[in-house]
Amino acid sequence: MNADQAIAAAARGGAIVAALVVLAPALAWVEARVQARVAGRPGRRRPWPRGLSAPLASLVASLTKGEAAGTRGDRPLRTWSPLAALLAGVLAFAAAALALPPGPASGAAADEGAAGLLALLVAGACLTHGLALSGRGGGVWHLTAAGVRALVAQSGALVAWGLCMVALCTAHGTVGLAGIALGQARLMGPAPMWNVWMQPVGFAVYLVTCLALSLRPPFAPGDSSALGGGLAGALSGPRQVLGRAGGLAFTLGAALAGAHLYLGGPHGFGSSGAAPAGAAVLAVKALVVAGLLSLLSAGLPRLTGRGAARAVWRWLVPAAVLNLLWAGLLAAFAT
Repeated sequence: MNADQAIAAAARGGAIVAALVVLAPALAWVEARVQARVAGRPGRRRPWPRGLSAPLASLVASLTKGEAAGTRGDRPLRTWSPLAALLAGVLAFAAAALALPPGPASGAAADEGAAGLLALLVAGACLTHGLALSGRGGGVWHLTAAGVRALVAQSGALVAWGLCMVALCTAHGTVGLAGIALGQARLMGPAPMWNVWMQPVGFAVYLVTCLALSLRPPFAPGDSSALGGGLAGALSGPRQVLGRAGGLAFTLGAALAGAHLYLGGPHGFGSSGAAPAGAAVLAVKALVVAGLLSLLSAGLPRLTGRGAARAVWRWLVPAAVLNLLWAGLLAAFAT
């Protein structure tokens, strides 16, 4: 790596971190507004108009909160678990952001971010790992029934998430986000051949599993759950902030990756996929996916621990398997 490549890599990394610092609080504010609208409540309006300073106030309150008195948890795990969740969010967002081709779209653009889907799977595993270890790190030494059910639901969601990505690999013959997005640039009459039309069941499963992986409503357990609610109940202070920031970053990364996987990425609306027009198109599509995630999180009925695990393994995993079979049939007929 020469000096120019090192400078370019550092600039990309700084841009990704800056984007997460700006977008994560914005996502928290938007989700609070959407949940309030769906529930028929006024929402965050104080302090400042429409509660614009509420994310900052929540951040300051969490940072100034100390550890619980008499905490006897495993210190390395207490430090690693929120960092694992944050790493998962940053990895998912970076993998989706770096898949945008910097120049004109071509066959070489499909090779950029060649390990995009693999990075997303690793991010999902890191998120599950961090949330699972947070309970023990906070001093909870025994696994409760609610905690085990939360982990079972997360594990099933990771399986369904991976099956959706295997179906996309089967359809496009690549594991790169840029290659999958480029494969959707073709037209079927007046409409683009987006995967949301070709694999609608996979798109629905992808959205719901994103909520289940990050333990967001309707899959969010109560704070008293020793394992599943570890970041919310067992940890506090800066560690809790890191865990919540990881969940928000993972949601942003999942929305950006969903735009690549199912909505054609930077291609479409008259754009060739090259920056900066492709980046604007990708941002619009990612906002659509993030809005769908917020609406699903606020609108779906809240599930208990047993209901969440049952819903994941009885409905999401079989639906992902059927979607994989459908993708295989499409690929067989295409050849």
